[in-house]
Amino acid sequence: MPGFLNSALKFNERLIWQIANNKYHNLLFSGSLSKATLAVVMAQDYNHMWTTAKCWEQLSENIVLDKDIRRIYAARAIKDRRNASRIKDVFLPKLDIEIDILGKHSYLEYNEFLLYLRDTKPQFMLAGLMPCYLLYQEIYSAKSHCFAPNNPHQFWVDQEYGELAKGGTVKKLIDVVNDLASNVSENEMAVMEEIFAISLGYEKLFFERAMKAAGEVKFSANDHSISANEHIEKLAERRAYETLNLPNRS
Repeated sequence: MPGFLNSALKFNERLIWQIANNKYHNLLFSGSLSKATLAVVMAQDYNHMWTTAKCWEQLSENIVLDKDIRRIYAARAIKDRRNASRIKDVFLPKLDIEIDILGKHSYLEYNEFLLYLRDTKPQFMLAGLMPCYLLYQEIYSAKSHCFAPNNPHQFWVDQEYGELAKGGTVKKLIDVVNDLASNVSENEMAVMEEIFAISLGYEKLFFERAMKAAGEVKFSANDHSISANEHIEKLAERRAYETLNLPNRS
């Protein structure tokens, strides 16, 4: 995977290692994760996938882009919507969990950040979207060897990690993003790298928040998640608003 995405993964490899080896993933792959924690993760993921589907749909409707590339974006939108529907219609009933949990756990900061990027240039939205898919690929590759036999969560690992590790859509997206990144300015590349890192940070908190909400770990007085607006403002402080293609909001 030469290009921007490979460089971004290498630059953030310490954080990726921390996420892959956090308490949640150790419990998930060992088969010891509680139903309560898995339910919260499913609820967060359900809402997140509807958000990513909206982003992919918007990219697929950009008539300036090549038709073949737009089809790739549309295919990812369909997959994310389908996976979200499976959580509601298949997985929650499988675990005998009421669907009202979907309205109780939504990682708003992360979703708002991605939705805000919809108003920027395509390369910035892609830099925010791709960490989720690449991270799950990396985790599946790193942890699949320690997957417990008869793991009760196999169905979840297969959807969340296996599909992304084996699916052709993500491989095509990697090529598209790397090709796009090869033609951006130095300033735009710096913004893409920063957005990629922000999304990875949200991914780290994604699992920590689920563990805390389920009572697996205690909340700390110092726990906080940076809002989407704060991230955008910090980006704007260091980069021109014209780079993000946003109006100055001051």
